[in-house]
Amino acid sequence: MLISVRRWFNTWLLLNITLIPIMAVAEDKTAITEATEQSHEESERTYSEQNWGIAMGMRYAEIPYATGSGDRTVTDVVPLMFFENDYFYLRGLEGGVKLINDEQWKMYAILRYRFFDIPSDIQNKVQGDAWDGGMQLRYKIGDWDLRSEFMTDGDSRFYTDVGFDTILGNKYATFYPYIGLRIKTSDFNSYYYGFDREYVEGGADLRAAIEGRYHLISNLY
Repeated sequence: MLISVRRWFNTWLLLNITLIPIMAVAEDKTAITEATEQSHEESERTYSEQNWGIAMGMRYAEIPYATGSGDRTVTDVVPLMFFENDYFYLRGLEGGVKLINDEQWKMYAILRYRFFDIPSDIQNKVQGDAWDGGMQLRYKIGDWDLRSEFMTDGDSRFYTDVGFDTILGNKYATFYPYIGLRIKTSDFNSYYYGFDREYVEGGADLRAAIEGRYHLISNLY
C-alpha cells in the first residue's frame, strides 16, 4: 500500500513539474512583472480588508447505485460560510491555507467536504459524507487557472483532480465553473462504489460543475 501511494504521489508531482514549466516559457515576462507590481500595490491598499459572509445552499445529485427504494436523486440543504484574507480562505464546503499566493502560482493545503450520494433514508446509518484533505497547485493561464490536486479521505484512499476553473460575475452574483478529470485509485473505488464487497479497479471521471452565490443583503448570500 505504501509503495502504491508513493508511486501515485510521484506521478502527480512529476506531471506538475513537467507540465507547468512548458507553459511558463510562453509567458510574457514583462507582463508578469507589471502584473506583479500592480498586485503588490493593490495588496498594500487592501491589506486590512477581509471578505466574509454566510449562506444557505441547496445541492441536487443523482444516485449512481441500484437502490431498493427506487430513489434516483438526493437533495441536501447545507449552511455555508465564506471568508478570505491573506493567509487562508473558507468558501462554502472548502477551506485552505495559502502556502504560496502570488499572481502566477498558488499552492494551498486544503480540506473539502465530499458528499456520498446515497438515498436519504440510509445516510445516517452509512455516514459516508467526509472531509478530504490534500494539496492544491494552481497556475494562471489568462482568465483561467490550471488546477491540480492530490487528495485523500480519512482512511488514505487517494485520488487526483486535474482541470481548469475560473471566477465569473459581479458584486451581486459570483460563479465558479470547473471542468476536469478525477483519477481515482482502486482502494477509493472499491470502497465508495464496491462498498468493500467487490474489487473495483482504479479509473477516471470527466467532471464539469458550477458553483454560484448571490448577494442578498449585507453579509448574507
